[in-house]
Amino acid sequence: MHVVIWTSKGSRYATPSSSVIEVVPLVESRPVPESEDWLTGLFNFRGSLLPLVDSSRLLGHEAS
Repeated sequence: MHVVIWTSKGSRYATPSSSVIEVVPLVESRPVPESEDWLTGLFNFRGSLLPLVDSSRLLGHEAS
């Protein structure tokens, strides 16, 4: 099994590569008023608005 390894606040995590569609470079996002704290915003990707998620917040850490 191949995995994508990533870190959050010093802890390492692995996600099966079969779950990853694409890794994109850093993007600008638009905030979403009154959204969950883990939702950093929305960004335009090839004409579609996609959510930008802060994995640190999802794991109960401070914002990254």
